[in-house]
Amino acid sequence: MSSEYGKFTAKVYDPVLGPFIKGIRKRVALEIKRLRVRKVIDLCCGTGHQLKYLEQKDFDQIIGIDLSEDMLSVSKKYNVNCKVGDATNTGYPDGYFDLAMTSFALHEKPWDLAQSIVNEAKRIVGPGGYFLVVDYYYDKSTGAWGRFVTWLIEFMVGGQHYRNYRNFIRKGGLDQMCNALSIVKKIRILSNSIGIFIYRVEK
Repeated sequence: MSSEYGKFTAKVYDPVLGPFIKGIRKRVALEIKRLRVRKVIDLCCGTGHQLKYLEQKDFDQIIGIDLSEDMLSVSKKYNVNCKVGDATNTGYPDGYFDLAMTSFALHEKPWDLAQSIVNEAKRIVGPGGYFLVVDYYYDKSTGAWGRFVTWLIEFMVGGQHYRNYRNFIRKGGLDQMCNALSIVKKIRILSNSIGIFIYRVEK
């Protein structure tokens, strides 16, 4: 597994996307706080932007891992605990965390790689713990505007990233990838094209 994010992307990622997803970041932090979990890991954490919304004092451990050293270099300014690591093979013991999460990462990966990230999340979260995912979600209730905006974003990125997104949607997205997990809560935004999904890990 390798990272496609270099120095330029790392530099512009939060300034460009931050204003648009700030509300999502805050809502994710609120939902995690409501779950009263103690150990949290952010898989494919990028710049660590999501973790800055979680108060360290409220948890025993919060950590993020990502393969891109360039993205992780940005995390230093947020004063969060992030390190270089493979989201498909974190090295943590079975059931170590109470909650694993990943935001806007699964749709951009090849299907099998994204599925491996989900499988690793299931492994490192203890029974009764949670897997929280933020990603695109299309169904009959998804509005045309939401579909267009999210498609346009991915089309502009282009390349393999865009092809992976198209394949993610075509194969059924999170419904298919996380079908072995029990849904606890589903929050839909942007004409129902983006979802915050909280799954329970049962073993």
